[in-house]
Amino acid sequence: MNVLHKFCNFFHSFLREYGKLVRLLIAKLQKSVRFVWKIVGYKLSFMINNY
Repeated sequence: MNVLHKFCNFFHSFLREYGKLVRLLIAKLQKSVRFVWKIVGYKLSFMINNY
């Protein structure tokens, strides 16, 4: 439990210091995930239409 508490404290300070960077990374990840899903959806609909 003590180790978990220390990890939580470290994680919170990490988020405080790198919050902007983390948010930027998450935004980029969401954009790329959306892009991948667009491609996957397009290919799936293409395959279903040609089935």
